[in-house]
Amino acid sequence: MEETIGFLLIWITIKLFFWGCIYFTGLALVIIISFGTLKPDLLSRLESGRVSKKQRGFRVFVRDGKKYLGAWGVSVVGLLFWIAVITAVIVL
Repeated sequence: MEETIGFLLIWITIKLFFWGCIYFTGLALVIIISFGTLKPDLLSRLESGRVSKKQRGFRVFVRDGKKYLGAWGVSVVGLLFWIAVITAVIVL
């Protein structure tokens, strides 16, 4: 039982680190690639810590006159970047 709990905690930690790196890479890339015209949507925008129902998935949307890319879209950009980097390292 203790082995299962330990494995679960390690798996959750690795998964959070993995998706955190992907999201923050995508966040930086979206700002750089779009020259600041497209803003990345945040994972949680409410002060209570709850995820807002206004969040969009992969699409680009306008809020308060600014264009945003959904949080999942930001993560996909980060994931594609790391896949390209790993592929380039393996091929070269």
